[in-house]
Amino acid sequence: MAAQEEKVIIITGANSGIGLETAKSLCELGHDVVISVRDDDKGRTTTDIIKAGTKDAKISYITMELSDPMSIRRFVDKFHETGKKLNVLINNAGLFMRFMGTERTIVRQDQTREVTMTVNCMGSFLLTNLLIDDLKATATKEKPSRVVNVSSNLTVQGKAFGTGDFFIDDLMLAKEGAYVNGLHSYRNSKIALNMWSNELAEKLKSSNVTVNTVCPGWIPSTGLKRHNPIDWKR
Repeated sequence: MAAQEEKVIIITGANSGIGLETAKSLCELGHDVVISVRDDDKGRTTTDIIKAGTKDAKISYITMELSDPMSIRRFVDKFHETGKKLNVLINNAGLFMRFMGTERTIVRQDQTREVTMTVNCMGSFLLTNLLIDDLKATATKEKPSRVVNVSSNLTVQGKAFGTGDFFIDDLMLAKEGAYVNGLHSYRNSKIALNMWSNELAEKLKSSNVTVNTVCPGWIPSTGLKRHNPIDWKR
């Protein structure tokens, strides 16, 4: 079924799981979908999968590594080179390091940044801010532009699994004894994402750009399990 009006939609982390299925559905509705992937092989494979399932799918990819601010800026520059107008940004990409691993994982390019917080919140924060003017330019009262941030119910349930505390003054869990495990860092990254989303929604409420967080529930088939070699079906 064709969409009544074509929209240009960016989806991060769309080579598997929720992102891939979202991209498929939006292409089936006739929208112009731009996905972010970490490398060209994933981009080509993903676009081939979508084109095989949807005739005349408008799907393209641009590479981006959300842990690298320069890569995010290159993504935005390449998107602008397409000349496309942006209606919707879906911040779906996420990282979940070893579930019960107690070793803090840092970003290669910057030894001060913990990787889960960097990818799940800070990367989306930078990308969204670089694209806000694009979203504002297409937004109207009748047809608002949208930012959709994929969050998690672990933000409210995480303490039941033995995660540590959330420290607003130590988002990277760098202080001695602050980092508990991978579940802790994942939960904290989504708490920070929710806080930023609420603040951004308030800031943009008069701009006809809506900001929402969604929790799709736990879906074992997503790429989040790639760092967690346990049986998620149990």
